[in-house]
Amino acid sequence: MNDKEQIDNLLQLYVDSMDESDPEKVKQAFHKNAKVVGYLHGDFMEMSTEDFANFVAAKQPPPKRQGRECGL
Repeated sequence: MNDKEQIDNLLQLYVDSMDESDPEKVKQAFHKNAKVVGYLHGDFMEMSTEDFANFVAAKQPPPKRQGRECGL
């Protein structure tokens, strides 16, 4: 598998983790020591991979079951 295919697969894993609210896929997509940073509702957030996985898991029902999916 070439570099582009590896990157595409990793990005798809991340998108799937968000669509399915799947914390295990989040953990596969991010290094265990990664920090996920960004803004949520105007507040700056910084989370560990574990905290972000829990955040994603709390989004119920998952967007995919609501008919809302992300895409690349």
